[in-house]
Amino acid sequence: MVHYQATLVSHTHWDRAWYCTFQEFRIRLVRLVDHLIDILNENPDFRCFMLDGQMSVLEDYLEVRPAKAAALQALCRSGRIQVGPWFVLADEFLVSPESLIRNLRLGHRMGEAFGGVTRIGYVPDGFGHIAQLPQILRGFDIDNAFFWRGMGAEGDRLGTEFIWQAPDGSAVTTILMPWGYHNVTNLGYGIHWGDTSQMIFDMPLASQKIERAIDKLTPMANTDAILL
Repeated sequence: MVHYQATLVSHTHWDRAWYCTFQEFRIRLVRLVDHLIDILNENPDFRCFMLDGQMSVLEDYLEVRPAKAAALQALCRSGRIQVGPWFVLADEFLVSPESLIRNLRLGHRMGEAFGGVTRIGYVPDGFGHIAQLPQILRGFDIDNAFFWRGMGAEGDRLGTEFIWQAPDGSAVTTILMPWGYHNVTNLGYGIHWGDTSQMIFDMPLASQKIERAIDKLTPMANTDAILL
């Protein structure tokens, strides 16, 4: 009998502009990061938060909250806020491979001020993925990839963990999130997506959601690790 270990990673997926303007979304971003800094400073047991893999989020926030730079840098340097490796999350089919490389270079360069970037090939929201992406990631010493969108019918066969190999032979360990940017979301709240600031946290509901996710993910798993 396989014994699985589930790991819950707190994170957000951040669209810089989508169904609202950039500035409207930035209001939400500032509130989110303000709240995140407070939570991490007040609760040492909250280990870390992944800030969507793109350094532009920090740039947009600090333009509004420059006085928070030291606090944000301290949390990033300690590993409690994980940032990068990208400057922005790009659509791989709308830009050239050279643009993707420069995107990663800029993300790494900006990350130096925050203690370095996360070594995760984080591409959750691309509508497809180029065959050379493992090769590009390996060029930056990133040995893994993580995504949701862009998987075809082969996802049913490959499961949630597999080796992705580029035409040149470069390979990365890949994690597929089958249902979205997350396997659980809004834990403890009765809505799947949306604003929970006026809602009351429900611990039994959170536990139920985690248990249901694990039950659905284990048949797809190729290892004993479950990512939530």
